[in-house]
Amino acid sequence: MSESSITLQREITATRIPQGEAITLPKGTLVLITQALGGSFTVVIPSEAGLYRIDAEWADALGKE
Repeated sequence: MSESSITLQREITATRIPQGEAITLPKGTLVLITQALGGSFTVVIPSEAGLYRIDAEWADALGKE
């Protein structure tokens, strides 16, 4: 999957990679989707360093099913 820029439509919980720490991302956060596998998404937040995993239960906040 190529990178695509998305603005979160609602507040979600994501997991910081590789630390495994759960964090809250507020509505309006800009993310770049770098990978989508098995319903989960790996994203980069341009304003921060690092990767984050967003589970399938939060897909609607990315505009995905």
